[in-house]
This record gives sequence, C-alpha cells and structure tokens, in this order.
Amino acid sequence: MQEALDEQVPQAEVAPRAAAYHRVLGDAGGVIIEFDERGTVTHVSPSIQSVLGYSPDEVLRHGSSDWIHDEDRERLVELFVKLFASGGSERTSCRLRHKDGHWKMFDVIASPYRNAD
Repeated sequence: MQEALDEQVPQAEVAPRAAAYHRVLGDAGGVIIEFDERGTVTHVSPSIQSVLGYSPDEVLRHGSSDWIHDEDRERLVELFVKLFASGGSERTSCRLRHKDGHWKMFDVIASPYRNAD
C-alpha cells in the first residue's frame, strides 16, 4: 500500500511534505530520530532543540550513548534489531537526557524503513 502511495506523490513534493511533517510533529512536542542498522544516528528533526535542548548536529556528533538512559539502552537495541529483521513497528517508552542533565520519559513508536542507500 505504501508503494502505491509513494507512486502517487511526485518527487518534487516529497521534500516540502517532509518539512511540513517535521514542523507538525515539532509543534506537537515530538521528535524524529533515525538510526541506521548499526545504531548510528543518521537524522534528527529540528524539534530536538525544543524538546531536549540539543541541536541536531550535537546529537549526530555524539550518538545515542550520551542521552539514552543506561537502563533503557539494551532493551531499545534489542527492539530495534527485532524490528529491522521483521519490518514491524512497536510502541515503547524510554528515558532520554535533556541537555541540562535531567531525564524525561518519552513514548516511542519504532518503525524501520528502507531507503535507496
């Protein structure tokens, strides 16, 4: 079904739509964080700044080990490995460290996708 939807959206419209989705998500207090199969952060939405105090560049430079709670990290890695293999999605929660040092609880929807790379 997603393939059919992708075929209906001209490529010239993809970037503006993505920007609009990021803006709406950010306005709602959400963040998009993309990881590759090795767990490297490859993209962070600009809303990370207002939610956790980090700029996207800071998150991309430092990776996830600095801001994912130690007690949640292993469970998240196991979940991501499972979802990369199955292609499914799952809802969970985890604690992320704000730049000022305090921990915040987040609801997470983890869902893998494949791109051309």
